[in-house]
Amino acid sequence: MRVVSCVLFFLFIPLFSSSLFAAQKGSETVVSIEPHYTFPAADTDNKMLAFGWFKNGFTLEDVATSCTFDSVFSINSNVNLHGGSLYLDNDLFFTKDTMITDSGKVVLADHALELGCKDLTWTGTICWDSSMGTIALNSHVTLCSTWTFSGVAILDGHGKNLLLNQLGNIVVEKGSCLCLKNIVIKGISGNAIRCLDDKAQIVFDLVRWEQSGDYSFTQGSFRIDSRLDIRKTFTFSYESSQQSTITDDATLRIGPRATLSYNPSMQSQSLLVLDGDDAKIALKNATLHAGVNGLQLTKGLLEVRGDCYFSSDATTSSDGILLGDGDLADNNLAIDVFPESGIEVTSGYVVYKNVE
Repeated sequence: MRVVSCVLFFLFIPLFSSSLFAAQKGSETVVSIEPHYTFPAADTDNKMLAFGWFKNGFTLEDVATSCTFDSVFSINSNVNLHGGSLYLDNDLFFTKDTMITDSGKVVLADHALELGCKDLTWTGTICWDSSMGTIALNSHVTLCSTWTFSGVAILDGHGKNLLLNQLGNIVVEKGSCLCLKNIVIKGISGNAIRCLDDKAQIVFDLVRWEQSGDYSFTQGSFRIDSRLDIRKTFTFSYESSQQSTITDDATLRIGPRATLSYNPSMQSQSLLVLDGDDAKIALKNATLHAGVNGLQLTKGLLEVRGDCYFSSDATTSSDGILLGDGDLADNNLAIDVFPESGIEVTSGYVVYKNVE
């Protein structure tokens, strides 16, 4: 009898341990509706399997916990990372206003994380690690924390609003690239959207940019692939030492009472590049300002609508706002002043240098 008891004991121990410390939840073959589950830090191979439906959400135990998401089903309840790391092997879809409610890291790889169709307020600080992965909005989102993007990532607004409150920040990690696509961003001021080094880049692809105060772009570069539309009565100050580009057929639009100020941290007049004849800077009742070292615009098109103003801090004409380069006709800046519109020079120098 003693021998039988020992055998039974050792038979039951593995079964009990497998249930208690199961690293994988769900099923690879049949639909399995899962209760809310906390994945333990003790396991290094936590995984949500393809046909597991985690409609009740899930939790990572702590900062040392990692888990891989491979389910084909949406998430109907909130997710708690507790500082841990979530790896996507499949696209992740949230429904309604469900979301990640606290801080942690999400490794998107090349997958998408789609938010639901109901407006929400996001408070968790998240590092999004991406290799052409996408965060997609399907409703208006108020960001009350910091989203940091590492690698190459896309933030696709689907035309919705992303409102940055006083604690809201979008940060592009060193050497990384973030594409802001089809999105309205509101509440921008200070340095709330920023690159962490000069190799980082922000790509604007159909972005409406509404400031709540003066803003400074201090590091890295940007590229406009379709349109960046700057709104509200504040200054967008370009202070980076890197070259930024308005691509051919793209437009940098400065709206009513807004100011575009060119004041880079290095002595260069040509860090804002119009890359082709159809690259455009469009002013509408707006101001173009240059710092003490001046600004030179070549190629492309300058469009003027309404009452627009040029100003500079230059003390000599060579350091003013220079239109064209005075050398090559290929570098002429086309200027289109609409009817009942005009340019007033309020300070400094503006020099027309186009050649025949």
